[in-house]
Amino acid sequence: MNASNFYVKKIYLILFILFSLSYELFGIKYNGKTLIENTEFTRSTLAVIEKKSTSEPEEISGMACSRTTKGYYWVNSDNGNNAIYALGPDGKTKFTVILSNVSMRDWEDICIATVEGKNYILVGAFGDNDLAYKDDYYIYRFEEPVVKEGSSKSVTVEIIRFGYPNGSAFNAETIMYDPVGNQIYIVNKIKDEINTIFSLPYKASYSGKQTLTKVQDLGKKGEKFNFLTAGDISADGTHILIKNKTDVLYWKRKGSEDLSITFARDPEHIKAYSEETQGEAIAWNHDASAFYTCSDVKTKDDTNPIYKYTCTVSTTGIQQPNNDFLNLFIENGMLTIENKEKQPISICNLTGQKIIIDKKSPVDVSSLHGIYIIRIGGFSKKMNFK
Repeated sequence: MNASNFYVKKIYLILFILFSLSYELFGIKYNGKTLIENTEFTRSTLAVIEKKSTSEPEEISGMACSRTTKGYYWVNSDNGNNAIYALGPDGKTKFTVILSNVSMRDWEDICIATVEGKNYILVGAFGDNDLAYKDDYYIYRFEEPVVKEGSSKSVTVEIIRFGYPNGSAFNAETIMYDPVGNQIYIVNKIKDEINTIFSLPYKASYSGKQTLTKVQDLGKKGEKFNFLTAGDISADGTHILIKNKTDVLYWKRKGSEDLSITFARDPEHIKAYSEETQGEAIAWNHDASAFYTCSDVKTKDDTNPIYKYTCTVSTTGIQQPNNDFLNLFIENGMLTIENKEKQPISICNLTGQKIIIDKKSPVDVSSLHGIYIIRIGGFSKKMNFK
């Protein structure tokens, strides 16, 4: 080896070491490890909420994609208005829902729960920056209305009162619903400390004050991922996002496992996410092919873009294949799944509504077009019927 080749190789080695060190130093740490970068999503601007007008919401802190009227986005404001707003694809307010029987707590997030074919909006009134509402927090629940452009509607909501374990007080900005485990999840928000996810069983009705159950700490003290501002679980319960101002982390559920198991694994870091001015809202679309974010900015001072993160990985066919579904095929409009236990098959749309209920294989799927969820026992998979 001549001297020039030796020095070239030495320079490449030094550069490689520096690159590796920089990744370790500047990549996001979680549970003491540098997370894998997820590169499946690309970012674009969906719409821009213009500077303050009489009809546009201010300080958007929560977001959920409508399931009754596709293409619209519910948002809530944390600036003291007792209303949520349906935005159109252009970012303009199309419909307003006024919550008539609630106190003006700090509304921080919203999500949608689809239960037995009905969609319910959950509003998290649990912001508590000064810890003034100790052991006394609320979720407002009501059935999601159909968006009727150019109008407004007043609703009376169910008020779900809750507290944290041991009477603790927390600020929180994240509420999510899991359709597989039928649980509500709330994540607290603490700066420079460990943030924690809590759960509450979803019930048709509640009596008295509920106590949340601790599920999982999210990372370790001293790591970058804290002060958490938003999260969402996809309509099929498979994909979970939780964010703070600078980063979005992504968990993928395996089968129908309890989310405590999912959250115990290390997530992936969404590489495409770019820090927003005060990013406090995130939402999956109906089939988890994209998610959206926007900020808690005062639109009287600035515009507020809604960003779309589109998944570049195809959603056709069976997702995350494993041995739980053996020899799945469609022939002449009939779906055949060979499974040893001969368990019945049910098929749901992406809002959780059962289209085909408890049929034995083969199942007539000739009328289905688009993406549906196939369920067998405790397992579920998405499939695109063409």
